[in-house]
Amino acid sequence: METTALVTVGSTSFDALVSSATTPAVRAALAVRGFTRLVIQYGRGAVPPTVGSGSSPPLEVVTYRFKPSLAGDMAAAGLVVSHAGAGSILEALRGGVPTIVVVNTALMNNHQAELAGAMSDRGHLALASPASLAEVVGAWDWDARVPLPPPAGVFGQVLGEELAHAYDAWG
Repeated sequence: METTALVTVGSTSFDALVSSATTPAVRAALAVRGFTRLVIQYGRGAVPPTVGSGSSPPLEVVTYRFKPSLAGDMAAAGLVVSHAGAGSILEALRGGVPTIVVVNTALMNNHQAELAGAMSDRGHLALASPASLAEVVGAWDWDARVPLPPPAGVFGQVLGEELAHAYDAWG
């Protein structure tokens, strides 16, 4: 199993997810699952997340605001913990990476909750809240997840990509 877990908030600010990901409980759940590295893309968050040196469990933590692409980090990850942006969800699922989605309920219209709920209902990913993230990391059987089917034809692929970009632009 890959030993890197990636947390991403996309282009938004989701400090509750970032704070949750750095708690001792989440780090311990990741360590039990064999992870040794935690990469956090914190977007427009207020401040970079910190974890004291010598903290337990020992987990290398790398943080950054933005990169031109998350493709490399997603490809290297054994787990993606993502905000519920359509682009981030689809990128992780199309890459075949086990994905836990944390919905930011503070966003207006909560369209993200609908998408994440539908993907969870179909078995493609797990849902968590900032408060339940450690429990979901520890308990979810990601080997039983249902792979995302490929887009149907060229039209389906283009439509999927355009919808993902549109959803990301909405937040």
